[in-house]
Amino acid sequence: MKILLTWSFFICSCFFAQAQTFNSSCVPSGSMESTYRNDACRLAIKRMHEINSPLADSVTIPVTFIDSIIKALYAMNNMQNTLVGDTLRQIFGHTNFIPGSDSTHFFSASNNPAGAFGLKQVRVTVDNTTPWGTQWLSGNYNTTSNDSVNYLINTHQLKVVLNQYQLYPTRTMYIISSPIAINATALAKQFVNFSGVGTGNAYQLTSQPAGNGNRINAIFTNNSTRLSYTFGCGDCASGCTFGRTWTFNVRTNTDCSVDYIAVEDWGSPIEWLTNPCLNTTVTTALCPPGLATLSTNITGSNNSFQWQVSADGTTFTNISDNSNYNGTSTPALNLKNIPSAWHFYLYTCLTNGTRGNLTFRIKFINTWSGASGSAWESAGNWSCGTLPDSNTDVVIKGGTIFLNSDRTVRTLSVSGGAKLNIAPGVRLNVLQ
Repeated sequence: MKILLTWSFFICSCFFAQAQTFNSSCVPSGSMESTYRNDACRLAIKRMHEINSPLADSVTIPVTFIDSIIKALYAMNNMQNTLVGDTLRQIFGHTNFIPGSDSTHFFSASNNPAGAFGLKQVRVTVDNTTPWGTQWLSGNYNTTSNDSVNYLINTHQLKVVLNQYQLYPTRTMYIISSPIAINATALAKQFVNFSGVGTGNAYQLTSQPAGNGNRINAIFTNNSTRLSYTFGCGDCASGCTFGRTWTFNVRTNTDCSVDYIAVEDWGSPIEWLTNPCLNTTVTTALCPPGLATLSTNITGSNNSFQWQVSADGTTFTNISDNSNYNGTSTPALNLKNIPSAWHFYLYTCLTNGTRGNLTFRIKFINTWSGASGSAWESAGNWSCGTLPDSNTDVVIKGGTIFLNSDRTVRTLSVSGGAKLNIAPGVRLNVLQ
């Protein structure tokens, strides 16, 4: 009888209509525009495909499609006095903001990998025997004999670099990057049509991690936008075996208030009873040598704490105080002298022997300041006071930069107003 009651409770709690309205605003503040713009771009591309818009194959994403969704994302962030708003901000908002990636967050705008909709990079394989392929091989990407190629590169201010690895004796693989969000799928289609490329030799790149079950869906009406946020759990590499979906209606054409329509739990009841779904990963940006404090959300003198680290994202091991850690048995872990090679290490805290739902991911981000001139090689021009290395995500928001020596960085994000000049014969290798 006890088992029947337990299952009955679960089934009844799977879907609960909220019918609550929260005041909000569609006006962005702080870093909200940079946080959510790429999200809106991905959803805009999805929308164009859904309605078979003739603009779906445009490399430039039409502003009208972006504006129709970004207001709703602002309103969701600005929801007042609601715990569900805090939850969504943790999963899809500021604390999960990854500068420099091809989207600001790890989520898909569809149920399949193609729906990740890359925004900034394509990989193209070019036949070296074609005239423009020979010119690219020599480093001439902007003034080749192929006017269509030149038009794409120059119009969209695209940067071309050699792929980190090469597979073919007579063809060369390149990474083509945009400083701002574009329709990478459409760009890849353009290159497929050029001589020397062809079908299967150009495709978008995304930062969508394997097995990620996070999705956002938007449905548009004349007066509002209905948003659903899905957080997948369990075996997401195979489609996610359970998860949670929140649904909202945003009055984007009136006062931007938000109706909380429903929350629905779906999937394996057994997993829901044994595996907490709402685990949150918070990204902490560091400068080498890394220095930061990570704090669990649990306190109390009667609790025991043990911090753990994972280098591979799967296996966690206990750590103790040493030259890199202090407070390993307290609610707050102090990181010190963390090398950039530890990029993407994960940290979590066991409370009374049980792992909580909060995990910290560290990464190294170095932002161009231009405080000491225009030379990339001057450490004073970087926010960290050191030069970016191969484990660093580089962010350039503005200014003119001159690179005069070979460099390697993990990722590179260049805003539209910035200008990066690379000296002839010099290579900037971007690993991802």
